[in-house]
Amino acid sequence: MKIGELDQQKLGRVLIQASMTALYQKNETLQETMLSFEPDSENTTEWKFVKDLFTLTTDEIADKWYGGKDNSIGFIFKE
Repeated sequence: MKIGELDQQKLGRVLIQASMTALYQKNETLQETMLSFEPDSENTTEWKFVKDLFTLTTDEIADKWYGGKDNSIGFIFKE
C-alpha cells in the first residue's frame, strides 16, 4: 500500500501549499492546478497523492494508494 509511504507532515505542507500554488498559477480550481503541476523532488510522493485526490476516481485512488477497496476501509477508522 502506497498510503504507508506518505509523510504526514509533508502531506500537510503540500495541502497548505496547494491553494497558494493554484492562486500563483492563476487557476480557478485546485483540480486544474493538480493536472498541470510538477512537484519538487522533496515532496514528490505527497504531491502525487494530492494530485490523485483531485484527478482520479475514488475506485482508482483505493486501488493505487490503499491496495484496493477492501483494504481501504480500515483507514476510515484509523487515527
